[in-house]
Amino acid sequence: MAQRANRVIGSIEVRNIGGISDQQLDLAPGVNVLVGQNATNRTSFLKALAAAQGSEAVALKGDTEAGSVELELDGDHYEREIRQVDDSLVFEGTAVVDAEHRDLAELFAFLFERNRAREAIRQGSDLRRVVMEPVDTDAIQADIERLQNRRSTKESELEELQSLRQRLPSLHDRRDELAAKIDQLEADIAQTNAEIEAQESVVDQESEQEQELEAKFSELRELESELDTVRSKISNTEETVSALESERAEAQSELEELDAVDETELAEVKSTLSGLHEQLAQKESMMSELQNIIEFNKDVVSESETEIEAALTHTDDQSGGSDESVTADLMNGTDGLVCWTCGSQTTRSQISETLERLQTVHEDLYGEREHLRSRIDEQTERKEQLVSTRDRRETLEETIADLGTQIERNRELRSQLAEQVEPLETEIEELEDEIETLREQQEDEILDLHQELTNLEVRLSETTEEHQSVCAEIDDVESEIDRIDEVEAEIEEITGQITERRQRVERIERQAIEMFNQHMDSLLDILDYSNIERIWIESRERTASERGSADQRRFELHVIREGEDGAAYEDTVGHLSESEREVTGLVFALAGYLAHEVYEVVPFMILDSLEAIDSERIARIIEYLQEYADNIAVALLE
Repeated sequence: MAQRANRVIGSIEVRNIGGISDQQLDLAPGVNVLVGQNATNRTSFLKALAAAQGSEAVALKGDTEAGSVELELDGDHYEREIRQVDDSLVFEGTAVVDAEHRDLAELFAFLFERNRAREAIRQGSDLRRVVMEPVDTDAIQADIERLQNRRSTKESELEELQSLRQRLPSLHDRRDELAAKIDQLEADIAQTNAEIEAQESVVDQESEQEQELEAKFSELRELESELDTVRSKISNTEETVSALESERAEAQSELEELDAVDETELAEVKSTLSGLHEQLAQKESMMSELQNIIEFNKDVVSESETEIEAALTHTDDQSGGSDESVTADLMNGTDGLVCWTCGSQTTRSQISETLERLQTVHEDLYGEREHLRSRIDEQTERKEQLVSTRDRRETLEETIADLGTQIERNRELRSQLAEQVEPLETEIEELEDEIETLREQQEDEILDLHQELTNLEVRLSETTEEHQSVCAEIDDVESEIDRIDEVEAEIEEITGQITERRQRVERIERQAIEMFNQHMDSLLDILDYSNIERIWIESRERTASERGSADQRRFELHVIREGEDGAAYEDTVGHLSESEREVTGLVFALAGYLAHEVYEVVPFMILDSLEAIDSERIARIIEYLQEYADNIAVALLE
């Protein structure tokens, strides 16, 4: 390791991590370079430095079940203990980077070969999730969904109000029809009263029988009016019950169409999700460990005749100018082809065969990891479906119960009203019999007039009551219709809020893309590759076949080349060579480090697997990064 200054900002002690048994090193401010050939535990050291800062992408030494890393940095002490428990690693202690920013650090600060940002370029994946992962847009998206639900409710309310407005003309026609009918009935009653008075002028008005008959007619009119009122109330109550039963039937029908939510299934889905996440973490840990083993065996095969020497250069003026090789302390020397796991003699062909099998296992683990991610997405969607169905069923059940209560209350009222009908009918019948007896003693013409008058007054009472009911309904409808402008304004306001939040997400995405593109331009200018003119990201709407994705937009990477004639043309990531993909992946990851200002929360940036870039370009890149990062640890070949 080479230090930039004659001072240290801290030290790190690593025990039982990767290929390191026990090693302590001082850390210099600025750039710390680990120089050496492959299989010299440089990556293991960088993994330990990342673990001290909060990473969990680390492997224990193969012959132990516990390890640790201690970091002294600017006077602060951090220590993390790592233990193997069953098939998982358990981390305890204090890390440099808080939990909130550890995913950000893994994504853009700890740039190992299998870094997720670099992998996204290698695999040609949608870059939106990588670029936007550190940006909290979930809260904005949840707000958009809440506003959409609210707008849907208001739109349903508006449809009901517009339906009421369509009913208003027919209500006005009915009101006018009833008013004309009332005028006619009042005229008929006045005419009948005049005829009665004309007939009664010829008879003795003081007759006791006449007075009794008039009293009976008056009582009959009151009873018939009361009976009509009761029957009208019964009819209204029956209509109310019918409407409530219809509404309850609709709710019941919807409830029956909804599948019952098995809470056991929901719990199992949640448990399955938890298990799948644990399995995913295990698979990724196994892949990392297996990759280290593959790289080590490759080096063993290629260097079987030469003792591997460490070249971890560590220059410290305070040490008296000695050139002690730190790398030699990070590994054990070999005298030939000796199996590093059991110590027995072996051949290069045997190691090569083992290496091929390990490569196959690594590929199988990669497929299993992708399968686990797919299952996680499926289980997440299933959980959301179950929760949504359960909430809707609870709402419908509450609605059905409330409607049932209202139905029973109206049925009880109808029964009470029905009990009043028979006594009134009996009383009317008895009174009519009495009137009939009296009629025999009076002139038929006068009695008929009184009967007609009674009928006219009953019809007038019924018509007047219906007219008042229609007028009241018109007032209610007009009052509701007056709210149409208000509801439309609310819908427009909600739509504006939805648009504003969508624009906010798009603005955040656009700003992130601009920052990434600016930094990638700067980095490519520094690298100065003649075969790559520009790398840039573009946001695009997903195609119809991609609409099932939660994200409505995807980020595509464009590669611009310059032809022999000097004209620029666009190429695809799939056409890049392996080394060009490595360079592109590194440029993309470094742009993320700068765009998201990761240097503000992660004290040590880590660079590994830079073999695709020559030393001069690496030097220029590191010099550029030093403007932002206080400390950089980088592993390089000699």
